Amino acid sequence: RDSYLYKLDIADEALPNYMLFDRPMAQQPAAVQQYAKEVGAFGDDMLGGDIVGKLREARVPELQIQESFKSRGIPGLIYDSPDVPGSVNYVNYDPELIKILEINDAPAASLFDMLGMKKRKIR
Repeated sequence: RDSYLYKLDIADEALPNYMLFDRPMAQQPAAVQQYAKEVGAFGDDMLGGDIVGKLREARVPELQIQESFKSRGIPGLIYDSPDVPGSVNYVNYDPELIKILEINDAPAASLFDMLGMKKRKIR
């Protein structure tokens, strides 16, 4: 199988803090707007993803980009799904904020048990 579909439970307190990758700055959480100002990606015509673009232009490594968002209280990003109209995808930078419920429609608990892995707990 080439892809996996995960069903997750994301900590409620984290959801309002995610960057909205393809949404205007006016719709972003305050921490995202502040970060956009710091990197020169703030303006009426700018989107959340423009922050990532500015950091990549500056050759900031991907893991450092993720850590910089996380350190500012931005746990990840949300973007419109290119494959399923009307649905969104989540990119999470803090694994402590998510709990995997299902993987490809199979309960994650049974898969983790089968593999001898521990399940993640939400704070």
